[in-house]
Amino acid sequence: MTNPTDPGDAAPRGLTQFDNGIDLAPFIAFQDENAWAPRKALFFPKIGIFYSLVPKNACTSILTALAVANGLTTPWFQTRNRIHNVQGKYNALNDLDAFHDDTFKIIAFRNPLARLLSAFNNKLVGTDSEHIIHQRFFEQRLNKKIAECRFSEIVALADQVPHWIMDQHFAPQWSFLFYDRYDLLIDADQPIFSLPLPDRTLTLSHQNRKARADTDEHIGDATVGQIRAFLARTGTYPGKVEAERIFRNTVRPNGNFDRDYQLYRALQGSAAA
Repeated sequence: MTNPTDPGDAAPRGLTQFDNGIDLAPFIAFQDENAWAPRKALFFPKIGIFYSLVPKNACTSILTALAVANGLTTPWFQTRNRIHNVQGKYNALNDLDAFHDDTFKIIAFRNPLARLLSAFNNKLVGTDSEHIIHQRFFEQRLNKKIAECRFSEIVALADQVPHWIMDQHFAPQWSFLFYDRYDLLIDADQPIFSLPLPDRTLTLSHQNRKARADTDEHIGDATVGQIRAFLARTGTYPGKVEAERIFRNTVRPNGNFDRDYQLYRALQGSAAA
């Protein structure tokens, strides 16, 4: 069994994709009929691309590029905060052509801890009104205000709650797998990556608008409220070293993160092969 407390190294720098020959069937086996996969399976008929959207994995950049290439011209939808409203329009279950063998299939993955921190900082530490629905999920589960919730509590909840109940930004990446093989597996930890389309190849820049340089100053297993105050005072988030320590001490064998790291290590192995 994979050591669930060892996040491992990030994918080697310079790679923009993992080996598309990897068999993902063992990780689909973790799912049940309620997996996120069919809800986040998108198809763009004009360009013939099937996209398994994984939240926090460069999804805004990829979705925008695919929707525009497919003919989306409405400026209102093309902004960062609104592009996700078109997901229902492109759901693959609405179009049987999405399941032809020659459909080009893509998905993006990243280091599970990096993805968790991105979701935590963006959706929970962030105070934008659009994030209230995600914060309420954890408030209801932990029976306390989001400002009182500790990082370790968020990790434990995301690790143990069934994936199909978990907020999509914290649900494990394997729960979004629709196929056991894809034509393109993007490394979303890279700031720049290529996205091949039928008539051209796009180079996308993936930049989190909430990202700031991390500090080495540690504040322990802080609450969301304490982290917000730290961010306001220093302009940075607490150090990743501290978050990794808390993560190591919180996750459990056979939990969502253990299984997500099994997937990530398989991807890393394919990239190094």
